[in-house]
Amino acid sequence: MFKNLNAGAIGIRNLSLPETIALAQATGFDGIDFDIREAAALADAHGVDYVRDLFAQAGVRAGLWGLPVAWNQDRWQEDLAELPRLAALGVALGCSRTATWCPSWSDSRAFDENYQWHIERYRPIAAILRDHGCRLGIEFLGPRHLWASHPHRFITSMGEMLKLARDIGTGNVGLLLDAYHLYTSGDEIDALDALTAADVVVVHINGCRPPMSSSSTSTMRQRAFRARSRRIWCAVCRWRPASSIWSVSCASSPRWVMTAP
Repeated sequence: MFKNLNAGAIGIRNLSLPETIALAQATGFDGIDFDIREAAALADAHGVDYVRDLFAQAGVRAGLWGLPVAWNQDRWQEDLAELPRLAALGVALGCSRTATWCPSWSDSRAFDENYQWHIERYRPIAAILRDHGCRLGIEFLGPRHLWASHPHRFITSMGEMLKLARDIGTGNVGLLLDAYHLYTSGDEIDALDALTAADVVVVHINGCRPPMSSSSTSTMRQRAFRARSRRIWCAVCRWRPASSIWSVSCASSPRWVMTAP
């Protein structure tokens, strides 16, 4: 288990890989989320050892690379053809974790049809990753406002995403588990007790700003959200023996500041 910096998700944009590594080193993070395509370009220009040394000399780990396949776009098969090379590079850099997120809505497919469509897209991606010793984390989105204006709701909860991960059938797919999305999904917090490290690839632990309203309702919501963040952190500590297979990312939108003790 280690604390991982996702600079872009907290509004820090346009940093190069060396700059992101330096920022993580300066601010006490153990690892970083990074762009595997940028790493590949550096490796092509200077060699894999050069990229590996960027991390090693700073004492920063390659924590997670974003999935480099636009699986919901027309070019996804072109991206898929490049995935073996990129996955091999990730492993060479000591990073066998990648992740993506799953929209909680569809404008054209009802739930069952959309479910099968996602399996057909994710399965070949996951199979390539499995063959290179990598795992795939998929994030579910909990907030109702994201899907309520669309014709069809899709996966919005931890249980639904765990089922999808199992049905993909490659054995290397799990959760990108975000405390905010767990809170907004309405999942029972006790469901965390049934999870194992094998179910989780990466975790987002969230803190939140003080309530914009001083009402008791706002305060109660903030307390409930923080309780879920603390409970996930307790689960993180319980899963620590499997620390080599996943990380804790500090990542957020400007409204939600992700922290880990």
